[in-house]
Amino acid sequence: MKNNIKIPDLDFNDMEKILNSGVRKRNLFIKYLRDVYKELGFRNIFHDKNELIFIIIIAFIILNISTVSFIESNINEINKFTFITSPILYLVTSVFSFYNSKEKGAFEIEMTCKYNLYQLSAIRMFIFSILTALLNTFMILAGSLINKDINIIRLICISITGLFLFSAIFLYSLITFKNRIVKVLVIAGWVLLNLFLSSFNSSVYNEFLAKVPIYIHLIITAVCIVLYVRSLNKLINLRRKKGEI
Repeated sequence: MKNNIKIPDLDFNDMEKILNSGVRKRNLFIKYLRDVYKELGFRNIFHDKNELIFIIIIAFIILNISTVSFIESNINEINKFTFITSPILYLVTSVFSFYNSKEKGAFEIEMTCKYNLYQLSAIRMFIFSILTALLNTFMILAGSLINKDINIIRLICISITGLFLFSAIFLYSLITFKNRIVKVLVIAGWVLLNLFLSSFNSSVYNEFLAKVPIYIHLIITAVCIVLYVRSLNKLINLRRKKGEI
């Protein structure tokens, strides 16, 4: 006699709950910052001493170049120089850190914790952006002691606007485009486009930097920061695939 096996009815609502509970939630950026600092600490986030030495050297070089610029340039030239070069420290340190970690550094940590290359890079990039903003502010304050004609508040706003405008564009290109040539063109385009605009119509370019209301700079900066943080959030939720970035 055959045994009758009773098959329970499928409850699709229960199945959906089980599946949803097993799906890994996307990391929220603010929560991620807190969690990664608690679990890894600053020492593991910046685990390569050579990387830190490189950052200090670059910062020192930029500081010296900026000092010379403040001494030898007029206000329009200082505004242009500040806007174009404000993201340089961020760019150099972020690119070096990302590809240095991609080659060697981050994989040791990835073997022992849940954070991957892109998540670690995102936290470094965020820290680099804050450090760059602070260094730029320090250089402007120091420059104001050398050149009394400098409008400190305006120049700080110009610096922060340039930094986060470039950062948002750079991070978007890093995530969106796989071709390295395109990424290089995006980076070079920042300098070349600004030089072209300042040469082609210098009066309008200088007018924008020197006389546009401060609140316009603040609005542009706020929008760029939002876009930048959104791109960082995409980066920390990015799965590592060959050739992805």
